Amino acid sequence: MRTAGLIGLLIGMTAAADQPPPAGSVALSPGLYAFRDRDGAPKVARRTPFGWSVQAAVEQPRPAAQPRRLADDPAVAVEEDGDWITFRRRTPFGDQVWRRRRGELTAMEKELVAGRGSPR
Repeated sequence: MRTAGLIGLLIGMTAAADQPPPAGSVALSPGLYAFRDRDGAPKVARRTPFGWSVQAAVEQPRPAAQPRRLADDPAVAVEEDGDWITFRRRTPFGDQVWRRRRGELTAMEKELVAGRGSPR
C-alpha cells in the first residue's frame, strides 16, 4: 500500500512538473512568472514540485538602495593628530577605534579624511 502511494505521488509530481507557465506570463526569475488574471489583477505564479502556486502579486520590488558614501556616515568620526589619524566608528558593541599614519591610509580611510574636510 505504501509503495502504491509513493508511486502515485511520484507520477503526480512528474505530471505537475511538465505543466507550462500560465499563458501571457513574463519570467521574473527561474520558476517565477508574473501575469494578469481574467479580471486584470496582477498575479505571480511559482513553480513547485506539485505544480504551479498562484498568488496575488505584491508590490514591485524596489531597486537596490544607492550605496551611501562612507564620508557621510554620522557614526564615523575622524580625528587628526599631526601625521596620525584616528578613526572612531560607533557600533552596537561599542566604539571601533583604529589609528593610521597619513601615508598608510587605505582607500576607504582616504575617502573618510577627504569627506571630513581635512586641511591636507
